[in-house]
Amino acid sequence: MSEYRRFFADVSERQGDKIRLVDEYNHIARVLRMKKGDKVFVCFNDGMEHFCTITHFDNEAVYLDIVNSWQSNAENSFDVTLYMGIMKGDKNDLVVQKAVELGVNKIVFFDSKYTVSKTDDKKLARFNKISIEASKQCGRAVVAQVHTCTFAQMLQDIKKGNSKTLFCYEREHSKLLQQELSTQCKSYNLIIGSEGGFSEQEQQLLVDAGAVCVSLGQRILRAETAPLYALSVMDCLLAEDVD
Repeated sequence: MSEYRRFFADVSERQGDKIRLVDEYNHIARVLRMKKGDKVFVCFNDGMEHFCTITHFDNEAVYLDIVNSWQSNAENSFDVTLYMGIMKGDKNDLVVQKAVELGVNKIVFFDSKYTVSKTDDKKLARFNKISIEASKQCGRAVVAQVHTCTFAQMLQDIKKGNSKTLFCYEREHSKLLQQELSTQCKSYNLIIGSEGGFSEQEQQLLVDAGAVCVSLGQRILRAETAPLYALSVMDCLLAEDVD
């Protein structure tokens, strides 16, 4: 059913088996020029897919009936929050798009001693728009939210959370990422630095906060390559068997 368009909606737009889409009205009615009787998928960010039929339009909304619903098989059985050092240029856009395709649940850009770029509300809005579009394209039923934080805030998040934290550190040579992965663990934080890497003090602070230093192998990867490699390894080793 990949030929059907996919849209995300707020749960408030659903009443039983009836859906009233407002935010997607212009895209559906004027850009895609869809019509009564067309079939689409609608998701409410809860992991469920709803196969729907468009019943009618008015001047501000699209109305649909839910025909069938099921649990999406596009979501992983484990959660990953990617903490990514903010990078220069459009590399951040690439990481958001591809990380979403690889199943990440949340992306948090942070600044540290050697980051040179900064985020702002305009960039953050663009990142979240990219995440939505990537989720639609790859058939996911959940949109990964994109946030920003400081290095200090990231440390606090790690300390108070229950996820296993894997810190991809270029000076770690003995412990590989895959050695710290287990199907018994269902929630991970993955920390990857920007182009400038981390200072020794930052490395120690992360370890003190509970992070485990891991290596991504014998080659030094670019900042934008590292998260995609790491997420691919996690997806391969932790994904449940498909019948």
